[in-house]
Amino acid sequence: GQLTKLQVTRVADYVEASLHGPIGLDELAAVAALSRSHFSRAFKATVGEGPYRFVTRRRIDRARALLARRDGPSVGAIAQAVGFANTGVFRRAFLQFTGMTPQQYRKERC
Repeated sequence: GQLTKLQVTRVADYVEASLHGPIGLDELAAVAALSRSHFSRAFKATVGEGPYRFVTRRRIDRARALLARRDGPSVGAIAQAVGFANTGVFRRAFLQFTGMTPQQYRKERC
C-alpha cells in the first residue's frame, strides 16, 4: 500500500518541474506507474497528505520564496508562476497554508 522511495522522488521531481502549470492526478499516477486510485491511496499512505494538497503546498512553498525577495515579482505574477488560475485563488490558498495573505507575508519578510 505505499510508494517506493523512487516513486516518491519521481513524483516530487515532476511536481517541482511542473509547478507553473496544471498538474493532474492522472499525470502523477502515470509518473509513479500506477492506476489513479491506487496512486492516490498509496501517496497519502506514504507522504501523509493527498496529492492535491501536496502539490498546493509545494506551490505555496515556491511562492513564499519568491515573496521573500524584496525586488521580487508582483503577487499576480507569482500566482501565475506557481500555477494558480488567478490571484484570488492564490490568495485564498496562501492564507489557508500560512495564516496570512501574500501581501502580509511579503511585508513581514522584506
